[in-house]
Amino acid sequence: MQKVTALIVAAGSGTRMNTSIKKQFLLIKDVPVLVHTVLAFEKSEKIDDIVIVTAKEDIAKVNDLVKQYGLNKVSNVVAGGDTRTESVRNGLMYVKSDFVAIHDGVRPCIKEERIKQVVEEAKKHGGAALGVPVTDTLKVVEGDEIKNTVDRSSLWQIQTPQCFDTEVLKDAYGKNEGLTYTDDCQIFESRGIGVKVVKGDKINIKITTAEDLELAEFLLAKKE
Repeated sequence: MQKVTALIVAAGSGTRMNTSIKKQFLLIKDVPVLVHTVLAFEKSEKIDDIVIVTAKEDIAKVNDLVKQYGLNKVSNVVAGGDTRTESVRNGLMYVKSDFVAIHDGVRPCIKEERIKQVVEEAKKHGGAALGVPVTDTLKVVEGDEIKNTVDRSSLWQIQTPQCFDTEVLKDAYGKNEGLTYTDDCQIFESRGIGVKVVKGDKINIKITTAEDLELAEFLLAKKE
């Protein structure tokens, strides 16, 4: 049986939140955002173990949360890097499974059904990611003036989790050392490898601002 590790990336500083508390540790219904996120993977039958990547100074804090909330699938809590790319690369060193599902630690509204779908598609195609089609009108703006409209017919907003064949991803990271990527699909793209897109949900938001936190609280209450 092909095993799957969830690699939860939670090493960001959250400077756009305008708070002294990092966004992954902010509370929703008295539970940290990161815990809400990890619980979705803890409950998924498709996930065999979980590796959490966090800032070096937060490792003890995350380990305490793992114990407090009984997150039994968490096998390692490891230090991230200065960028998301470095954090993923560090986390991959602790992944021994056949496939790895990489997810933002501040996307707590992920549905278990979507985790299942993206893992299943990755096993078929080697790589898969959640995404939603762009529905808003997109404009190119220079200064404060609209210059032209972008054709949105083939545009998608890509989310996480993004699931890949572990060895292929590790090889791609090894051959692209020193480069920085905004997501892991991009490193597959750089190697000319296709990634299957699985239609996700708009509620799978990434918490970046105070407004996002309020919306996530509402969405999680509705989900429950």
